[in-house]
Amino acid sequence: MLDTLVGILNNPSEISKRTGDMYYLVRLVPRLQPLTTNSRTFEQLKNSGNFRLIKDINTSNKIMAYYERFPLIRTLENINETEFTEYKKVAAKIFDPAIFLKMEGNNDEIGRSSENPPLRSSNNELLQELSVFAVYIHGTRKGIIGNSEEVKSQGAELLRYLKEQYHLD
Repeated sequence: MLDTLVGILNNPSEISKRTGDMYYLVRLVPRLQPLTTNSRTFEQLKNSGNFRLIKDINTSNKIMAYYERFPLIRTLENINETEFTEYKKVAAKIFDPAIFLKMEGNNDEIGRSSENPPLRSSNNELLQELSVFAVYIHGTRKGIIGNSEEVKSQGAELLRYLKEQYHLD
């Protein structure tokens, strides 16, 4: 979606023909589901000094390596939030909020407009600024998704290892 939005924003002849697509994409693109984690037990073990109770150094290293990935994802999510804030500031100058409201459906669903609604502004500088933030968000999202997939894979491997090592069901 970000690629499509950037493509439209960087093709002036397409903008007036695809404002409906732009309204839709501008609303959906910034939505990000943060990675939900619970590292309370890990933090308690680490902070209380009880992590030393895990005698097998390989097990300890695998657990540590898994949890060391989370701060990078959190950093990328914070960067994404900053980029999204700037993106919204620019989008507010280009798009009509009344049209955004008409697009809202049940359960936070966003529907496409069947029309080609007008923009508040078609100023090329603003459109390019929005495009730049869309590119930034795209890059950050790729980092978040890539790292999240690695954490998921690493977590599955850690779980498999712990079950095998400690004969867990």
